[in-house]
Amino acid sequence: MKKVFFLGLCLSLFAAQANADDWYGSISAIIGKNRDKDNITRKGEIKGVSLTSDGAEIGLGTYLTPDMRGELSLNYFVGKKGYFLKSQEATGHIKLKHESYSLLFNSYYDFNNHTMAVPYVMAGLGYANNKINIKYSEYEMSKTQTDQGKLFGSKKGLTWQLGAGIDMKAAEDLKIGIGYRFRDTNTSGKKLNQYHMVLANIKMDF
Repeated sequence: MKKVFFLGLCLSLFAAQANADDWYGSISAIIGKNRDKDNITRKGEIKGVSLTSDGAEIGLGTYLTPDMRGELSLNYFVGKKGYFLKSQEATGHIKLKHESYSLLFNSYYDFNNHTMAVPYVMAGLGYANNKINIKYSEYEMSKTQTDQGKLFGSKKGLTWQLGAGIDMKAAEDLKIGIGYRFRDTNTSGKKLNQYHMVLANIKMDF
């Protein structure tokens, strides 16, 4: 029910902008970092490991006013991490993978200053599908495998983000930019913290 409500809300808001004269499309490269929380392994032996993710985003937006924009974006990013836990008796090898698919409706405010560089602030609300995989293998000092396991988790729900950045005019209808996002992917129940993300984007006006 939440999915239907959110999709209907996004489509209604986006349709309300259909009379706007100026549209644009964007594509972005994403790199992000977060940290898993305590006891992410089934043995509860670590306090936290930094996880770096990368991915991409595509967006379609319109100019509501000279200073405000509305945008619908679809993005995907994935992070992987392998590490070892060592004790006097054995060594554990852990592989962690987090995938996230998100659809967001974003609102932007541009600080137009009649120069080539335009700073902005933004906020977004959307729907995310997160998948988390954890693989665990334990070896004795003789390198004999004594234990192994696999955990899988999936969580869907609302996601939100806040951000800021700057766009620079590269041609008449082309802009390049860089931005920061603080994004909550709704994975707190799966032992992952929020993401700090950097985006490099290209935007073309229609």
